[in-house]
Amino acid sequence: RLEQDKQIAEQAATDAARHEFVLRRANATINHTAKRVMSNTSLACEIVLRKLTEQGFSDPEACDGVTELLRRTAAQNISGFHLCRHNIVQTSIVAGEYKSVSENISIAK
Repeated sequence: RLEQDKQIAEQAATDAARHEFVLRRANATINHTAKRVMSNTSLACEIVLRKLTEQGFSDPEACDGVTELLRRTAAQNISGFHLCRHNIVQTSIVAGEYKSVSENISIAK
């Protein structure tokens, strides 16, 4: 009976570890996808704004607020992108997996 309980406990630990791994991978995939969508959306807004400006539609009142909507959408998506990045860092810190990366940069001319 003791050996059977031990095997059940080991299997439960293995199942929990597997579940945790799958959950973390799923969350990472969702986070990556969300960042990709937000990045693409903000880029598309900036492209449309540039095209509108080139065509002479830069006055917000003349465009019925379209340019302001594009600016706000781009800003909100950039903000969301940075929140996702922050979430990844915080999650890795809590999980004990965060590794600081130091990069040497040259400021000499």
